[in-house]
Amino acid sequence: MYCTRIRPLLEYALPIWGGLPGYLGNELECIQKRSLAIIGVENSACKKLSIRQDVATERELVQILADVLHPCNKEVQHCFVHKYNLHKYNQTQIDHSSLWN
Repeated sequence: MYCTRIRPLLEYALPIWGGLPGYLGNELECIQKRSLAIIGVENSACKKLSIRQDVATERELVQILADVLHPCNKEVQHCFVHKYNLHKYNQTQIDHSSLWN
């Protein structure tokens, strides 16, 4: 009952929820817990929605990156390319003694 009627509603557009605020994710988890309790299924019988979301998002990203004709492919690739080197810090030295004068 839960897997065919309730979970599809909770997981609709799941891969797109990447930036879902924590309080909304908690509300969805509460709905899942209450639904399972009403049906009489142990809460531990189903994975948390946040875990299922992570798996679905990763699967969607892999599919987008693998398909060069996918409309989002260029946009996703663009996110990974930048001109900044974040591993090096600014190596200019500041004369700290002049700060106190």
